[in-house]
This record gives sequence, structure tokens and C-alpha cells, in this order.
Amino acid sequence: MIVVIKVAIVIVFILAGAWFVSTANGVTPANPTGAFIPHSIGSGQYGWKRGGTRGSGSILRHIGLEAVSTAAQEARNPKRDMPIGILGSLAICTVLYVLVAFVLTGIVPYDKLNVADPIAVGIDAIGMKWRL
Repeated sequence: MIVVIKVAIVIVFILAGAWFVSTANGVTPANPTGAFIPHSIGSGQYGWKRGGTRGSGSILRHIGLEAVSTAAQEARNPKRDMPIGILGSLAICTVLYVLVAFVLTGIVPYDKLNVADPIAVGIDAIGMKWRL
């Protein structure tokens, strides 16, 4: 149930933020040409080698492979079902990660997202508020 809630929140953010994406946010003082993958400026910041590999590592950390592997005991055909479950969850997490990154960097310039709560920065930037 918790995974369903997490995925629902991510999808709501993607759908709500997609309307506010601006390609102008790719042009910053550190990236004056607006390159899709900006050059690395330090250890683990930006660039393909440092930023890209760091991001892919975070996907694997949050995928929840332990939940898939614990279900192996209950699978009828674990040799077939486990690879499907692991690769399927990896594919879904990768697509969601890329969509969140695209929407987030389209809402806020990427150099303003090096904070502890980048999603909150994006939500504040579009002015989304909870109305009860």
C-alpha cells in the first residue's frame, strides 16, 4: 500500500508540473548554451560521468529489490517470475525517475536544485498548494 501511495504522489507531481515546464530553465550562468547535459563542475555535480552515474545509483537504491526478492518464496515459477519482477520494477522506476527529473528541471533551473528537498522547491516554484 505504501508503494502505491509513493508512486501516486510521483505521478501527481509529474502531471501537475508538466504544465509549467519551460526550456528556458536549461540556460544558466554555468550552462550558457543550454546543453541538455551540462558540463561537470565538481565531484558528483552535473555532467554525464558524475551526475548521471550518481542518479542511476539512486534509482537502484530506491527500487525496492528486497520487496521483489522476498516474494520469491511465494512465486510459482521463481526462475521466470523473479527476473520479470526485477527488470519490470527497474524499468518503471527508471521511467518515473527520468520524468520527475525532466519536469523538475523544466520548472526550476537545475543549479537551484542542489538542496535537500528539490521536489518541494519545484512545488513552491509552481505555486501548488494543498487546499482542504
